[in-house]
Amino acid sequence: MMKVFLRPQTAGPELWDAWYGSAGAWHEARGIHLAQLHDLAASWTARPLLLLPTQDLFVTELAVDQKQAKQGRDGLRFLIEDQVSCDLEELHIILGHWDAHRQTLPLMAVQRASLSTWLEALAACAIEIDQAYADALVLAPGSYWHDQEQAWLACSRQLAYVCAYEHLPWLQSRLAAVAACELQAVTAESWSQLLERTSQMPAAMNFMQGDFKPQVQKKQWDRSWLQAMGLTLVAVFLLTLDGVSAMLREQAQIRALARANLATYQQLFPDDTRIVNLALQIEGHLNESADAGNVLSGVHQLASIMHELSLPAPEKLSYDARSGYELDLAADPAAMVRLQQSLQRAGWTVQISSGSAGLMHLQFHS
Repeated sequence: MMKVFLRPQTAGPELWDAWYGSAGAWHEARGIHLAQLHDLAASWTARPLLLLPTQDLFVTELAVDQKQAKQGRDGLRFLIEDQVSCDLEELHIILGHWDAHRQTLPLMAVQRASLSTWLEALAACAIEIDQAYADALVLAPGSYWHDQEQAWLACSRQLAYVCAYEHLPWLQSRLAAVAACELQAVTAESWSQLLERTSQMPAAMNFMQGDFKPQVQKKQWDRSWLQAMGLTLVAVFLLTLDGVSAMLREQAQIRALARANLATYQQLFPDDTRIVNLALQIEGHLNESADAGNVLSGVHQLASIMHELSLPAPEKLSYDARSGYELDLAADPAAMVRLQQSLQRAGWTVQISSGSAGLMHLQFHS
């Protein structure tokens, strides 16, 4: 699986370091400009993780009890007011998880202007960020690494520091005395090697929270996407209706399904008042919804398989970018197993469970 790490070299957005690739194919690009970064990003299949230079951060621990840590988090930021040289409003402050053993709470802060500048520069390169951490946190807890100029130290999964290499012995002894933190050197030739080994970062210390929490952006094709998903559901209805109509002896059931399809279509397209051939009009609207094509292909594949297995139309069909497709279906367990096996043969990961109102629930994703 591909991993991508980005780190600004300067307070401005001019120069960047990038590390990217997967096992056996790891790459490094140092001191590159935004135009080069934009070109590199075109080949990435994973969302980058932003590393903030620890030397540009304010890092400390707050001595607080459990009640303060849980109930007074909004006010804890004022405990550092005398320790920083700027107004607190200029800082983006995050808090970690309370340490019950040491009765402390990790705190990190970055200049809002700097973080905004970096994120805006990446956005201009069409790079979206939802994770940003102090770069020293890539180290394993209780370890340090240094080059000829600087040393990075990670006391825990939530607390990390950086100092000039010549000050490393002093900081080590200070941390051992104050925080009972004995640090071991990491064997690595470069940052590139460190990052290649990195697997997971501490969620609590992600700077992309609060005012910087990524918002769900409503793209201009959202309406098209919603319509396309609704139309695909209608298409599944129509397709399965063709397959099972021979088994429906009661004409009233056929008419009820047809009315449901028509009502769904009219809800999606209230301006489309002249409906001559529902199936053809659905196909036309689907062709206009090209942005949702990747998602729709999965539903089309589902419809084809359900048609082959003579399964009834689903009661509910939905899609989520993280969890994949979900549907509720009135079918017996044996039929659900056949559906599961067919989807698995098509390359999908499938889970089946009992739903509500006697329905079977199926979830599948690539």
